Order: sequence, then structure tokens, then C-alpha cells
Amino acid sequence: MNIYKLNRLLPRRDNFRIIYYHTVSNNKKPYHFNHVRVENFKKQIDYFSDRYNIISLNEALKKDRNGENMKDYLSLTTDDGFVENYDIVSPILSERNLDATFLLIEDTIDNKTLVWRNQLLYVVNNNYHRPIDLKYNTKFMGDNQGKKANIKLLLWT
Repeated sequence: MNIYKLNRLLPRRDNFRIIYYHTVSNNKKPYHFNHVRVENFKKQIDYFSDRYNIISLNEALKKDRNGENMKDYLSLTTDDGFVENYDIVSPILSERNLDATFLLIEDTIDNKTLVWRNQLLYVVNNNYHRPIDLKYNTKFMGDNQGKKANIKLLLWT
């Protein structure tokens, strides 16, 4: 995404902003939905740094509780615990002395397993013609009991 388009997507109100990334990598894997190339990520981070004070979500919550104006602040987050967050994102942010919040799913840390949506994408991208089991914890899907659920899936492409 070029910087001009990125600027148009940002709200023009005086609100606090949260930017989230799933995957930053130059190598798109068959289980990645969308990924940002490393050079584009650096450009985006530099763009945000020039326009906002980048703070952690924890700091943002403190500022909000204190009634501070949040219009010039932004937080960066990543989802799912892909290993690229550790290998790529963290060093880039460290070079720039920036904070971020890494939201992890314990079972997906270091790409040991994938959440069901990434498993499904992997199947679709690899034209599997055999049944697979998708396992997920229903607690994250509105079931407070946290039961394990299995989905049997057969795709014919």
C-alpha cells in the first residue's frame, strides 16, 4: 500500500489509533492471508513515527484513564504469534526505539501450529484432496466453557 493511500485510510477525527499487523515478511507462506513486505513495513512505521507518538497499549490505557487527549497517539499491535513478529518486526521496532503490543495465541507461537483460518487457507492454497482436522478452542468463539472443537473438512478443488 502506498503512503498516499495509507494517509487516506486514517481517520481524520481526534481519536486514538491502533494499527495492527498479522504478518511482515518478504516470503508469503501458503497460510498467510495478507502480509506486508519488510520495506513497506519500514516505510509505514516511519510514516506513523513522523505523524504520531507511538506508545504501547498499556500506556494508552493509562493516558485514557487520566483523561488525556489521545489525538496525537498511535499504538502498533501484531496478532497470532507468527515467528516473523520476533525475527522481523521486533528488530525493526527496536532500531527505532518504538513500543508495540504483540498479541499471542499460545499454540501458534513460532508457527508451531496455526489457527483454524490459517489452516484452512493452507489447505486451499495447496489443493488438498483429503480430509483434515481443524482444531480450535471454542472459548474464543463465544463458548465460555472453552471446549475443544473439531471440524472435519474435505475440499475438492
